[in-house]
Amino acid sequence: MTASLLLSIKRITISYAFPNLSDLVLLDSAHCDITKGRLHLLRGENGSGKTSFLRCIVGLQQPESRFISLPGSEIAISGAELVKRIRTGYIPQFPHEAMVPDLPVIENLYLRSILFAMRGTATPFGWFKRLTCISSLKAFRETFIQMPGAEELLKGRHFDNCRSFSGGELQMLNLMALTCANIELLIMDEPTSKLDDANRMRFWALVAELMKGREFTVIATTHEASVFNSNTTGCDPIFMQIHNQKIEIDCGGHDTERKTLHASSA
Repeated sequence: MTASLLLSIKRITISYAFPNLSDLVLLDSAHCDITKGRLHLLRGENGSGKTSFLRCIVGLQQPESRFISLPGSEIAISGAELVKRIRTGYIPQFPHEAMVPDLPVIENLYLRSILFAMRGTATPFGWFKRLTCISSLKAFRETFIQMPGAEELLKGRHFDNCRSFSGGELQMLNLMALTCANIELLIMDEPTSKLDDANRMRFWALVAELMKGREFTVIATTHEASVFNSNTTGCDPIFMQIHNQKIEIDCGGHDTERKTLHASSA
């Protein structure tokens, strides 16, 4: 079966300007393709631009020009435009950043699903029309607890404050909540950096199980060498690396087999 393209990153340039200093260039006209239904794992040195790259994709940061190409279109779009066309979820490195501090955890997760349902709606009538399609908190909760491992994680704490949950627990709960929202693209920034070895394995196993059931696409950054040296994720991942301000395919996770994806000359 021929893999289908979800989107292409075309000539993305990310730089920072500092007074009285030369600009710091993280990515320079970098290019890569994102394949539909696959897990893409991106690594790179600290400060190489991994987080900035992800933030640009979800529209939280603006690179020097529009940089995303969708299949069948020659018009480049920005990350802010992408999330209006493709249901895109984002899990930050620090999971509490994605939560409203004083809300119970189940209400936080429900709120995330509502925001996805409302995304891309520009008119009052559009907002009202979509609101009528949103499930109640009770219906969301019933759907959520059917997710693999959800009940085990919550342990009856559905209405406990999210502050009472560890970072690892929140990462897995966030992953389940976004999957409930029927996302097409999931962006994760170092999602397992705060987890111990056992929970890292558990997290990637959950990603694999959810991807098989829902068939969404994932782009995640990680520093975990073990993920790049074995089939830890169980998802047949596409390995990538930021190197010399470019994005490279890392075949099988081995440096000797890297192939640089240069920007198209077109």
